[in-house]
Parts: sequence; C-alpha cells; structure tokens
Amino acid sequence: MKRAAHKPGYRMKTDRNKFSCLVLASWVLAIFLARSAWGQVLEQRLKSFGVTGKSGSNPMGLLVGADGALYGTTRSGGPNFAGTVFRVALDGTDYTVLYSFQTNGVDGHTPMTGVVQGHDGQLYGTTSAGGDHESGTVFKLARDGTGYRVLFSFTPDSSDGNSTASKLVSGTDGALYGTTTQGGSEKRGTIFKLNADGTAYQIVHHFGSIPGDGSTPVALVQGADGTLYGATKEGGAFDSGTVFTLGTDGGDYEVLYDFGRVTGDGAMPGALVAGADRDLFGTTLSSGNHHGTVFRLRTDGSGYLQLHEFTGTLGDGATPEVGLIQGADGALYGTTLRGGSRQDAGTVYRVNTDGTGYRVLRRFSVISSVVFLFSSDGQQPGPLVQGATGKLYGITTYGGTTGQGGEDSTGAGTLFELRTDGDDYVVNYNFSETGGDGAKPPTGLILGRDGMFYGTTVSGGLGGHGTVFRLARSGAGYEIVHSFGLNPIDGLIPNAGLSQGSDGVLYGTTTQGGYIGGNGAGILFKVNPDGSGYTHLHSFGFGVPNDGDSSQSPPLLGRDGELYGTLPGGGYESPWGGFGTVYKLNTRGTVYSTLHLFSTNSLEGQSPQGGLVQGGDGALYGTTFGGVRLGGFGVTFGTVFKLLTDGTGFQVLHTFTNNGVDGVKPSAALVQGIDGAFYGTTQSGGSNNASSGGSGTVFKLNPDGSGYQVLHHFGSSPGDGVGPTASLSQGTDQALYGTTLHGGSFADGGTAFKLNPDGTGYTQLYRFGFDRATGHSPQGGLIQGADGAFYGSTLFGGDLNVGTIFRLGPTPFQFTSFSRLLTDIFSVSISGSPNTACRLEASTDLVNWVTLTNRLNATGTLQFFDQNSASFLRRYYRGFQTP
Repeated sequence: MKRAAHKPGYRMKTDRNKFSCLVLASWVLAIFLARSAWGQVLEQRLKSFGVTGKSGSNPMGLLVGADGALYGTTRSGGPNFAGTVFRVALDGTDYTVLYSFQTNGVDGHTPMTGVVQGHDGQLYGTTSAGGDHESGTVFKLARDGTGYRVLFSFTPDSSDGNSTASKLVSGTDGALYGTTTQGGSEKRGTIFKLNADGTAYQIVHHFGSIPGDGSTPVALVQGADGTLYGATKEGGAFDSGTVFTLGTDGGDYEVLYDFGRVTGDGAMPGALVAGADRDLFGTTLSSGNHHGTVFRLRTDGSGYLQLHEFTGTLGDGATPEVGLIQGADGALYGTTLRGGSRQDAGTVYRVNTDGTGYRVLRRFSVISSVVFLFSSDGQQPGPLVQGATGKLYGITTYGGTTGQGGEDSTGAGTLFELRTDGDDYVVNYNFSETGGDGAKPPTGLILGRDGMFYGTTVSGGLGGHGTVFRLARSGAGYEIVHSFGLNPIDGLIPNAGLSQGSDGVLYGTTTQGGYIGGNGAGILFKVNPDGSGYTHLHSFGFGVPNDGDSSQSPPLLGRDGELYGTLPGGGYESPWGGFGTVYKLNTRGTVYSTLHLFSTNSLEGQSPQGGLVQGGDGALYGTTFGGVRLGGFGVTFGTVFKLLTDGTGFQVLHTFTNNGVDGVKPSAALVQGIDGAFYGTTQSGGSNNASSGGSGTVFKLNPDGSGYQVLHHFGSSPGDGVGPTASLSQGTDQALYGTTLHGGSFADGGTAFKLNPDGTGYTQLYRFGFDRATGHSPQGGLIQGADGAFYGSTLFGGDLNVGTIFRLGPTPFQFTSFSRLLTDIFSVSISGSPNTACRLEASTDLVNWVTLTNRLNATGTLQFFDQNSASFLRRYYRGFQTP
C-alpha cells in the first residue's frame, strides 16, 4: 500500500536521562478513513451533558452531621430526576451527591423531608413515592454514600400508613419513629416505629381512632423525658389541628391542645420543636388573619401562648410551615414560605421564647433591577440548622441563579448562611438539575476556526437558561463559554445554535429574554470563542416598529460583513399576531433594520424558523414553516423564498403542497450544494404515513425555483427515520448527510442518514435508541470533522438524560499513552477500530523502520511492551491499521 509523506504527530524524546518519542500518524489510517463505507457506522459518545455528582434540585431538608458537614435531600435531580441525598461543606464547597434515587419500582424516590443521623452514624430518611408498592420508603445510607438500603416499603393498604410528611426521629432507644399523613385504620395517618435494621415495623398510633383525635400528622419530636410529641395539621375538637403526646410503645396517647378554641387562635400546625426548658414551641400556617403564628405550650398541655402572629404586610413573613429551631442563645429561629419582599418569597425570623424581640433577619428575592424583575436569591426557605460557629444555615426550595426573581416557584434552590443578627447573609451553593452544566443541545455543532466545536444548550448552565459551549474533536477540553440568565436583560434559551464570522467572533440568538420593552422576545448576541467580549447586540421587539421575535435560527454573516436572519413571530400586527420577518444588523449592533415582513395574505408563507443561506449569486435564500391563515381558516404548508440583501426582490421559489407527495413544514435552513442547487428537509409531508401528516422529505431545487424534486420520502421502509428538523450538510464525498428526530427503530430515537444529491444511495448511518449511554433524539444536523467523521448532538440521553455530543465514524487510530518502566522498557498503548490489524514499527533515525508487532486489535485498544528499548538512546514509533 502506498504511503503518503510522513506527517509528525505527538513528539516525545527518549534517552537514558530524558523520556521522549516521536509518534507518526498512520498513513494507512488516512487511506482507510477516506475509503470507508458509512453504512451503520460506529457511534461514540464524546460528551454527556450534566454533572451527575453535582446534580440535585429543590432541596427539602438539612442536617449538621457529626463530622460538621451538611447533609440533606433534594426532591428532584439526579440521573432519573427522582431526587438525591447530598453532602456539602458549610461554606458550600465539596457538594457531592451521595445517592441518586431511581424510579424502578423497588427503590424509593422523591424525598420530601431531610435525613437524620442515627446513633450508629448512619443516615436515615424517607421517600414519598417508590418502593415495592409505589407508596414511599424508609431508607438508610452511610455518610460516604455506600450501603444504601430500603428498610421498609409502605403499602397503599388502609391498615398501613403511607405518604410521609415529617422527618424521622432517631429515638433514644435506637429505634426510628415517623409519621404518615395517609393510611392507618381510619385513613387519617399514623405514627410508626421501626428498628434501624429494618425489622419490627409497627404502627403505634392510628389517627382518628379516638373521639376528637387529630388527623394528618406533620411534625414529630422526642422530648428530654423520652416521650414523643407531635402535631397534626387537621382534626381535633375544632378541626384546626392538634398537639399530641405519645409513649414510644404507643401508650399514653393524649391530645394536649386543640387549635381554634379561641378567636384569633392559630390553625394548621406546621412545625414543632422541644425546647431546652422542656416546653414545646411550634408554628401554625394560619391564624385569625390567615398568615400564621409562633406558639408555646407546656408538655402537660397547659400554658398555651401565642408568641407572634405574622401580619403578611410588606416586610413581614407569612406561612411559617417548617424551619423552627431553638438557637444556642435560647432564641427561636425560623422561616416563612411567603411574605418578606414584594416578591413574596419568604423570610428568616427571630423571636424570643417569651414572644419579645421579634425581628425579620432576611427577606428573600429582593428586586435588584428596575428594568426587570430579577434576582438570584432563593425563594421559599425551608428548615434551618445551626453550625458549631453559631451561624444559621438553611435551604430554599426555589430560586437561586437557575431561576428568575420575577417568577414565582422557579429555580432549583439554594444553600445559604447568615448570622443570628441577620448580617453576613450569603448564598453558598446554587442547586442545579444539571450540576451547573448545560443541558439539551437543540442544534448541531459548528467547527470553529481554531479547530474546536461550538454549540448551545437551551437550559442548564450557571444561570439555568442555556449556555454556549466548546469542546475538542476528541471530546476533551469541554468548557462553558457563556451562561445565559445571570443578569436582568440577558437572553434566555439560545434555541438556534451559532455562526462564526471571519473575525472569529461567535454570533447567536435567544428565543426569550432581553429588555422588558421587547416583552422578553429574545436577543442577538456575540461572544469571543474564549468567552470574553460577550455583547448584547439587539433586543428583538424593542425600539423597532414591526420587529420580529422568538428567534429559532442563528444569524448569517453575509459576505458584506452584515448579519442577516429570520424571526418566526412578530412583524405585521393582526388579531392573530405577526407572521415573521427577515432582519439585518451590523456586527456592532448599532444599525438594525427589518428587510421583509411576511404578508397577511399567506401567499409568501409564514413563520420562517430556519435560518438564511447566501447563494453564490449573493442573494439570501430561506424557508417558511407555514401555519394557520389569517382569520383562522385553512393552513399554509411553507415556502422556499429568495431575497436580496437590501430587502428588495422577494420571490417565492416553491410553495409546499399537502398533496400526499410533496413535503410540508420545512423548519431548517437550506444548504447549497457543489452543483449550485439548494437542498433541504421538511418535517412532515411526503408519500408515507399520510394519515398522520407524513414522515418528512429531503428536497432539491435550483436557485431560480426550477427543478424542484423530492429526493427521499422518510418512512419508506421499516425502521426508517421520521421528522427531520435540521439542515443537511454535504460531505467531502459530495453526499448529503442529516438526522431525523424520530424513527429508526421501535425505540423511536431518531437516525443519522446519507443520501446522494440525485436521490440514490439512501443509507441509515445510525439508529439512535433510548439508551442513556449513547443519547437519542438528534434535533440538530451533522458536521464533518477534519478526520472525516461526522459530529452531532442529541437532545436527550447521557448520564443525566439531558443530551450528548456524538461522533459517527471509525474509531480514531492513535497512540493514547507512553510510559517508561524502571527497567527502561517502554509501554505503548494504541486505540483504534475493533477487529482490525495493527502493526507497530520502531526506528532510531526516522528512516529505517523495524516491525515490533503485528497483532489483531480485537477490542479497539491494545498495549505493547518494547523489551528492547533500553538498548537505544532514542526510539521512534509509528503505527498502521488495516481492515
């Protein structure tokens, strides 16, 4: 086989004092790649979005462990979005997921309370769902995350309890005690007891079993005398809840206090704590003014005193559901879910045990911008704990950098700290379902001028609203270039991908966000490949009459240095909204203009979702998706159009027709082939599966609109792809390459395909299944790398099921490691395609080569030890791979 000129790769030099070697690329590899067939090629996952060990959202509880670290649960997050148990340092560092719950019908999931530490040092907790009967579990776990075990699975049977609502109590006798809000003999909840090894489960009290009993228990504590005390949210003499006492053997049950007995009394208890003076302290969610109270009660049921009634007025808290503790200074500290700032996101408060000294220490989600309701603070604080230094630590269920302060109950929550005087408040950690990584790449990649791949995700990142990222062809060097949503006027949800200018700058758009005057209609931005120079160039719908909105495609950098793009909404106003626009903007963001407003007569098409391409003649070409006609009667099915860069010369080149043959609803940009023709895809239409709207097509037409032809009807054979949403790309072999979002197999995970420009040679390169390891649902297209392989992304799959980046093609043939042993013997590792022959040669002068080994690379990786390397001052290696 003829060899090309030598091309050096990795350089390492070796003598007896220095370690190095020159590794030469395999010339056979280059020839092998060039001639290789692409039918059913190998798929490699280069990147799985999300960081499993950092995932977790909406924290529900907090514990200071014996080691001083914080332990807690999140009700969502993890690979199955089923919740986690986590550990984190007091300062927010070293956040680690100890366990991720599954939804397999055996494991529990969705923990709604925190964990407790038993006398054996183990962590114990409950889940609200899952287990053998999908009614929740009791579990145990070591503090290092090992030894997870389900101790008990609740049943929906009326005699058993289910739906746990309060944190477990680790009793002084070593047993675990807890409550369920449902089940029991009267279906009004229970108190249960369970040994720490999971044996001897028993219900020690069925609520509703005696006259005037409470129901729906929500709190349980153990007093200094060993007796259990608790509260029920409902029931009692006035059906406003109770405080009760109970022996650990189930005896001596007594209702100590019935709420609602006097005017203005509290109702619906939420929290209870046993005080240092042996009195009980608690909260109610409601009261005479419906905003809740803090109360005190002696353990014999006497001395009930309302310490504070929340007013719900601006600045004060409301709804103190959880979070009451007694501090080392003897004062009570707690949280309210509501009230505080104008955003009604909750408070941290302090009050003395005699009711004096009430003070709001922290009001969450203060509005930080007059332009936009925005804050990175937490919302709806939960339980508090106190550290050894005296500082208070707590979690918020919502808010943080992944939410927006102007939106209620958004975001993944926070971990915060503050002093007992309210000073030094700081958010130590922001929870995230993705662990701070981006999630769900909506489009394919672009190959930057620096050889790196760049792309966007529609969610995740530090701001929770998407990212711009980059990574190397090997999958190494992954980096988030920009996180969206971290300031009030930033864009949100970059659903369109990127383009790169001749200046190397990346340009893109977002679907939402921007100045409030633009009604959050999205922005056009630019950023340098290293993340510097991020600039908000234009807010769509802001300051421009009849501007469009909700961009679904990246801008095109024209040959004149101007940016051109389409917007699917906005433009002409009518009772049914606008029909989209074509815009132009200079790269400084100073001169913006609308080149074309799609007409209300429906003949031009509606909603241009795909981007523009500049033809060889300098004109702009694009597609419209179609939609409901003006007045709501009938449907348009899309067009292909042409427009000059000054906005003149608009022309419809093709109108798609729902006739059972033509495709309909093109949503991607066109690509101009080497032959000068344009190629594109339609999501629907075609000759297959007409009853469901068709499975989509690949089409071709000339720049003047002539020669229109459907090259492929998707769904033409069993297992074919369905619904292409992305642009095509033309490979070095001049074939067309693309993806389908659906179809491919029974798993319906999508496909990658190849097609000749004349419509022949249709081949499925790869069928995506619902395998987390490989990813599925490729919404973006394919791009060919310098190695001849094709690269793309999937919306779903991967470790956290939030998408992947993949490579299609033979495994790169390369040296992966070199090491010198103590005996000066060299260890050489090579990776390549499995079931190929690998020949390794060595030289001392790069001219004369000797064969060291010729072996079958059965698994794709092999290791070789050069036993003679110690005899040479320097040594060079090269490898060859053949089918």
